[in-house]
Parts: sequence; C-alpha cells; structure tokens
Amino acid sequence: MPERKQIAIVGSGCAGLGAAWALQSTDYDVHIFERNEKLGGHTNTQTWTHNGKETKVDTGFIVMNSATYRKSDTTRTRAVTLLTLGM
Repeated sequence: MPERKQIAIVGSGCAGLGAAWALQSTDYDVHIFERNEKLGGHTNTQTWTHNGKETKVDTGFIVMNSATYRKSDTTRTRAVTLLTLGM
C-alpha cells in the first residue's frame, strides 16, 4: 500500500480550518500548525467589561497594515504568502 501524502496547513484561521475541512475526505493526512493556544486566527470573540456589565464582542479580521502589525510580522506574512503562491 502506498504511503499517504501529508499536507501541512499553517494557521487555524478561517482559511486554514476551511482547507482542513475541505480535505477531510481525501486520501491525505492533514496537519494544522497553529502558534497560538486557541484555534480561529482573527476570528475571535472577546468579553468587554464596562461599568460592571459584560458584552461579547466579535473582533473578526483586523486589516493587515502597519498600525495593527509590527513590521517584522508583516514582512514574515508577506514572505509566507509569496511562498504559498509560488512567487
């Protein structure tokens, strides 16, 4: 029996989890790699407390720019994106 091919998915955001879901019924071994302790990437709900009241806030995707990411983060992300796209 031939060895099953493996696929590595980097990140468990919407795209990563979607890719894993789409590949679940294939002949590949799928592995998700996530650097954070939780799944979901930018898809996230935080509890905001103000004046003793709590409200759930969906933070969703934060636009990737220099105001929300340090230069080293955007450089690394661009490099991974270009590598993924084969550029």
